[in-house]
Amino acid sequence: MKNILIVDDEIEIVKIWQELFQILELKTYTAPTKTAGIEVLKEVAIDLIITDLKGSRTDRTTLLDYVQEMKSPPKIIISSGFFKSKSLGNKYTIEKFIPKPFDVRKELIYLNDLLSE
Repeated sequence: MKNILIVDDEIEIVKIWQELFQILELKTYTAPTKTAGIEVLKEVAIDLIITDLKGSRTDRTTLLDYVQEMKSPPKIIISSGFFKSKSLGNKYTIEKFIPKPFDVRKELIYLNDLLSE
């Protein structure tokens, strides 16, 4: 079973992601902050991270910097209403940028394909 980490402070968004991953029969972990997400990564082998971009300029990349240094880093998807930071894709390996709000059915198909690789 694949492990998914959802890092987002919006509880409703977290619930939507959890429902999607439940349909795909995947185990989800959640964290309300990037720092809490790093703590999950220290304890659990995560296959995919979905994170938003909210937070201070430093906090935005804390999680991404940590993942970048991992031996076997998980895939990363950025889901955010703020896409001023598309340049993140130049510094980090980002699978996809998903704008909020998103089309649940479309993302379900994408995630199923991505996690089947």
